[in-house]
Amino acid sequence: MESPSPLLKHYPAFLANMSHELRTPLNAIIGFCRLVMRRSKDVLPARQYENLEKILLSAEHLLTLINDILDLSKIEAGRMEIHTVRFQLEALITGCLQTVEPLIKSERLRLKQVIESDLPWLSTDQDKVKQILMNLLSNAVKFTAEGSITITVRHQDGVSTIAVTDTGIGIPAEALAHIFEEFHQGDSRTTRQYGGTGLGLAISRRLAQLLGGDITVQSTVGVGSTFTARFPLHYDAAALIPRTVAASSRETPQPARAWAKHTGHRRCPGRDRVGFDHPIGHFRLSDSAFAAL
Repeated sequence: MESPSPLLKHYPAFLANMSHELRTPLNAIIGFCRLVMRRSKDVLPARQYENLEKILLSAEHLLTLINDILDLSKIEAGRMEIHTVRFQLEALITGCLQTVEPLIKSERLRLKQVIESDLPWLSTDQDKVKQILMNLLSNAVKFTAEGSITITVRHQDGVSTIAVTDTGIGIPAEALAHIFEEFHQGDSRTTRQYGGTGLGLAISRRLAQLLGGDITVQSTVGVGSTFTARFPLHYDAAALIPRTVAASSRETPQPARAWAKHTGHRRCPGRDRVGFDHPIGHFRLSDSAFAAL
């Protein structure tokens, strides 16, 4: 058996340290910048206030990039934790729509929602579902100048389905096969015009798969796109373990394969959490999820 790289053994600790060392000063910069802007808005010249806005925007963009890279690294290293809670999906969607609404710059773009009545409660990781929805909605706003962005929610056979449909620029057919790959964007022109790192969709799909679901896409250039996320109503870690056996090694990122080979099925030392294999890595369950097994 091939022994894991010595570097891989220290990967989780490295991620934790990087998270603290990078996020802490950036959050301080963002916090102090907001404080100065709030207290000196009527004192500073307009040009200086605009410079503060640029500093804040750049710092927030950098923090988002760091968060994306760290999230992806944690997933591939198999160190992303699941915290299951019971919550109403409709309330979560309403909050997400209220958050992205200020991002809309045009009066010709409308947000719509079509939510099935009597939606059952979800029992899964609420923060990860929110992260996925926010990414899909933010992308729709970014690539849609006019028309509508519609979020449709329904459930059937124990699965919640959330579709985000926009009337934006669409995705070329040749790019659809790679749209969920890390650092992939449509083309260089799209990257220059709209920005972004190409990590959001990759992370979103990995998170959806981690929760036992998936994300698919349909798109036509010049017409728009529909991203559809599906989640089981009740997260079941035990149901994910057999899927690992059937999954081929090519479906699992190399770092996650090595980590899973190194750890196997085991209780995480010193913590009341259980580890398990998954097609995208080795994961730890929080106390609440472990109690539900």
